[in-house]
Amino acid sequence: MMGAILDRIGAGRRATTPARACMWNAAPAPGRILPFALPPAIPGRPQIAHGGGALAPAPDPAMLRDERLFWPVPRHDARAAESVVVLDGAANISALLACARAEFGPGAVVVATGRAGRIAKADGWAVVPDLAGLRPGAVARIAGASGAQPLFWAAMAGLDALHLDQGHLIPVDAGPWAARLRWTDPWTGAPTDMTRGIEAAIAFRAAAEGNGQRACTVGFSRWKRRCAAPFLMGPGGPARHVRTLAAAQAAGGCVVLWGMSDPDVQNVLRLEDGFVRSVGLGLRHAPPASLAAARHGLHFDCTRIGDLERAAKADMPAALLARAARLRARLVAEGVTKYNLSAPVAVLPDTERMRVLVVGQVEGDASLRWGAPGIRRNADLLAAARARWPGAFILWRPHPDVETGLRPGKVTGTALAAADASAPDALAEACLQWADRVVCMTSLMGFEALLRGVPVTTFGRPFYAGWGLTDDLSPALPHPAPHAALDGPALAPRGPDDPPFSRGWALTLDALVAAALIVHPRNIDPATGLPATPERVLDAIAGDRAAAATMRRRTRVALRGATSWMLNRLG
Repeated sequence: MMGAILDRIGAGRRATTPARACMWNAAPAPGRILPFALPPAIPGRPQIAHGGGALAPAPDPAMLRDERLFWPVPRHDARAAESVVVLDGAANISALLACARAEFGPGAVVVATGRAGRIAKADGWAVVPDLAGLRPGAVARIAGASGAQPLFWAAMAGLDALHLDQGHLIPVDAGPWAARLRWTDPWTGAPTDMTRGIEAAIAFRAAAEGNGQRACTVGFSRWKRRCAAPFLMGPGGPARHVRTLAAAQAAGGCVVLWGMSDPDVQNVLRLEDGFVRSVGLGLRHAPPASLAAARHGLHFDCTRIGDLERAAKADMPAALLARAARLRARLVAEGVTKYNLSAPVAVLPDTERMRVLVVGQVEGDASLRWGAPGIRRNADLLAAARARWPGAFILWRPHPDVETGLRPGKVTGTALAAADASAPDALAEACLQWADRVVCMTSLMGFEALLRGVPVTTFGRPFYAGWGLTDDLSPALPHPAPHAALDGPALAPRGPDDPPFSRGWALTLDALVAAALIVHPRNIDPATGLPATPERVLDAIAGDRAAAATMRRRTRVALRGATSWMLNRLG
């Protein structure tokens, strides 16, 4: 019940696409509607490309092929076929199959259901029920009835597309339609340009391709199920939810775990909060707009080469790096952080001494267990910072979750005396602007400081360390013992003659931003629940911030806070 209340409090507009009659055979004049001029990645996604617009540049066929935008996302068990015959809309099935056999030979695969599928099977054809049963990378030619949509999708991508006309298969000319496409922003419904429309289509496709197998979450609370569901939708349908790992493995498909639960399980998808998560704390049940999803290892697990590290070490085209630079500039200009909390402006100390910001974390956090072989306690971090910079002005910023009293890690008494001042109520952005250097264990604020050009010293091995961008005081070897208790033995920080922690690979900051904020995470638009680009997430955060001062927004936040408090108390 509490989860339902939270859903109603945070519900936004849901994007819908009205069904329209197919008009492929009509003249592509302005005002004509061409339903799904590019196919949806999976059924139910909003329409992005329409026909019947003014004359405009057509999309590049090679790009449509490379990004596979001309074909729905295949299921995990899809087969490869070079020649495809689509029976949808065929008035004379036997004639179409006879022409296809003469043109393609017997090795083609037929897409059909119902009576048409039975006729094709009886005639000896291999049959799949829909396009998602075939992999687009293998398709070279396609045939079908006049007006069948898949023929035009394939023709726009430069494939051989043939339609039946008076008993013969003749080429489809998609050029007139391709030159009159209109593009719609799927998150707002407003017109947009081709570049942004294609970026949205690519984001939708990437999200669906990450879920080729139907997902099955294990042990998620009802709240977490609702949060994770939009990130797990794929061609196999919505995620299922079970309580035990054994039940998930018996159900088949992709097993989904949160964080490092069941660390020895193989062949799973692990989820964790993303780096630009939301407006508000997850502990306060603010739903996420971004999640990190990993099959090889989460970003904070430094005992293996995880998905983010693999993405960072991959070749990155110049266009991706340029996009990362623009994204980084926007993050800094708009003051975006992980949680984007609002608070009264705090007055931070004015000093002529070197300003060192020491960032606290939730003690026992998985990123400390799996990424901090040395210091793992906030009090020890403060003491180490004072020892390294004895003459600096040290500002202590505790973690917001710790300040709620619901998470461990509060520093008090003599341990807190290592700091010159504490800023529990100051916004992360204000603290980063104040600092000459940021010191942390594995905190994301270290990454946020890098984005702003602030030097960073790490006592752990966060995902942004070891690339030559930070001052890393974690010892090079051995790896941490993540299963050890937090108060168990920890390695001493790196000595002056010890080699620094290194991943054996140097990165530029923009390459790290590209991997961490564009390639690796999964994003959704909070208002619609649809897959989104990181740029769209920033748009949503900006809108949420702008609405924060309204009475409606303050009422919603108050209701969410009260409901969240009850959920936390009830466990």
